Amino acid sequence: MPLRWVYPEVYPVYMALTNRNLTTLPAGLHADSGVHGVRGLYLKVSPAGSRSWIGRTKIEGKTHKFGLGPLRETPLPLARDRWVRIRQRLFDGETPAQIRGKSDETHLFSYLAHAAYAARSARMKGSKKDQWLTSLESHMGALWHRPISELTTPVLMDHLAPLVRTKTETARKVVGRISIVFKQADALGITVPNPAPALRSALPWPKRSKDHHAAVDRADAPRVFQDILAKNTTASAILAVTILTGARAGTIRQLRPEWIKDGVIIAPPEAMKSDVAHHYPLTPVARAIVDHWASMGGDVVFPSRSGGPLSDMAILKLQKSIAPDTTVHGWRSVLTDYLRDEHHVGEDIIDATLAHSSRAARAAYARSTLSERRLLLLCKWEEFLQSTINL
Repeated sequence: MPLRWVYPEVYPVYMALTNRNLTTLPAGLHADSGVHGVRGLYLKVSPAGSRSWIGRTKIEGKTHKFGLGPLRETPLPLARDRWVRIRQRLFDGETPAQIRGKSDETHLFSYLAHAAYAARSARMKGSKKDQWLTSLESHMGALWHRPISELTTPVLMDHLAPLVRTKTETARKVVGRISIVFKQADALGITVPNPAPALRSALPWPKRSKDHHAAVDRADAPRVFQDILAKNTTASAILAVTILTGARAGTIRQLRPEWIKDGVIIAPPEAMKSDVAHHYPLTPVARAIVDHWASMGGDVVFPSRSGGPLSDMAILKLQKSIAPDTTVHGWRSVLTDYLRDEHHVGEDIIDATLAHSSRAARAAYARSTLSERRLLLLCKWEEFLQSTINL
């Protein structure tokens, strides 16, 4: 057995530690030397191969050691940051015994994330409410149970960079939720810098596509719509009603029998992005689809196999199987262009049809004659889309 492992405190190995060599270093005590190293920080590698961080310092001639976590859960930037903070606390007068005391759980990121979720969950809708906390915990990984003061910008950048490269939009959501947790900490009197602004500017984000909601070509819209309707599945029924009404797919996925009255979908505030109830008049084809599925007696009109709403990914998968490189949301822009170009409809009527929350849309929506006008326009839209369909 090498002498340096028998007496690691006496014979540490001094070299620059990097993310590349941490997993290949031999058994021993490896000091974090080099330009970016932190004095007193060591990676301890056992003969069996386990790796953990320790910090060493002398106080009044006595050596004190602090465990800083296993390598598998503690990346190099986090170990450095943690040791720097301990040294600062020692410099400020805290004793080693005080520092080794149990951390206050109210300062843990996990505790504050639960507090942030509890404060916001009443305003969340659908799958977002179910996924907000579980997704954040999953992507935070080993940082989930760390004190929030340890989650500095360098630590989070090192942790999130791989996610940015592989799942960009998910990473954007995670950064947004991290920001909310830090704001919750501030509201509870825990003052820590919010790293979100720096993460949004410094992480290697790819450029966003200019056509974020890519749509089918209007000339090809009838063919695509007819192919969707011909699938005769739950997903195709949802997508067809979404297209014919100009609604958001999330609203139609959640559609419940009690929302349907006299050929109109009355979507409650919790089903709307704007948190305002909205009426969607049903065209003949849309009404036939909705009435058929509602007659089956489920809790939702278009149920999944489990009985709940179908996932948004199922709708998107169907859309892309028929019209690759397009999105479900893109149908709203096709409808907008159709109404504007073919029927010279004003922006207030278009916004009211699409349930936009502008002041002009709300004013137009309040007009008593608007419902009939909207239904007439949507029937023209339906005629354009289904000219060769035989119901």
